[in-house]
Amino acid sequence: YFDDYGRREARESVTDSNMMGMKSHEKRVDITDGNFMISYEAEKIVNGKDETSKVATKTDIRKIKEMAMKMGAEIGEQMKKQPKRVKKIDNTAVDFNPSDTSNPEIQS
Repeated sequence: YFDDYGRREARESVTDSNMMGMKSHEKRVDITDGNFMISYEAEKIVNGKDETSKVATKTDIRKIKEMAMKMGAEIGEQMKKQPKRVKKIDNTAVDFNPSDTSNPEIQS
């Protein structure tokens, strides 16, 4: 579920696993409203025993969003600095430096 162009969102995830004979079933709900996320276990059963914590946590996600934006910007800058790749006449890719005119086969 989402509303207000993604500003409000609810996600439910269900996980069933069997590791080394331990069967588990977990249902988790995450609700995002603007700058906050509320998470809680709706159900957690391990080997038939109910281990649901029944504790909700509220997290301020502004710093997480800021960090993601910075990482995205850094990756974008790194990609801009990488040399462009172009195809030569024989269809092999080569690194392209626009100021290098030593190879007349490269077409820009």
